[in-house]
Amino acid sequence: MVSVSDFEKAVRDDLSQLQRELEGLEAQEEQLRQKRASIAARVAERATALKVARELSGVKATAPTQPLPLFGDIPLGTIAQMSAAYMQGHGGAADITDLVTFLRQRGKLPASGSAHGHYGTVFGTLRKSPLFRKAKGKGRFELSPTVGASDTM
Repeated sequence: MVSVSDFEKAVRDDLSQLQRELEGLEAQEEQLRQKRASIAARVAERATALKVARELSGVKATAPTQPLPLFGDIPLGTIAQMSAAYMQGHGGAADITDLVTFLRQRGKLPASGSAHGHYGTVFGTLRKSPLFRKAKGKGRFELSPTVGASDTM
């Protein structure tokens, strides 16, 4: 039979180990946040350099030259929450393709796999959520008029 003191010691040891693991995970999360911010800054720098080079050479871009911004103040959450926060920063509406790109950049959707498959995931989520309604234009959604800032977080 195990004594109470042996049981308490085992539980304390296990609790201590779990706390160390949590601290390690929190440190990893912070490192990832810092790396994401660093990469986002580099992406923005490269996009600006490309834009300037195109302007100087007179080459017209066939696609947007600026990447979708990575907002540091948009927390990770559900696809609907992150999409709503993104739309609030972009005039209240967005194309599904922009949202897919944004959610992939933020790590919410896997970078691997078909963008078409992710399109379906985001489209279905927005279609079912009361936070959004279909906007004019193919693959475009907007925030419902009743959505407030507290609804997105």
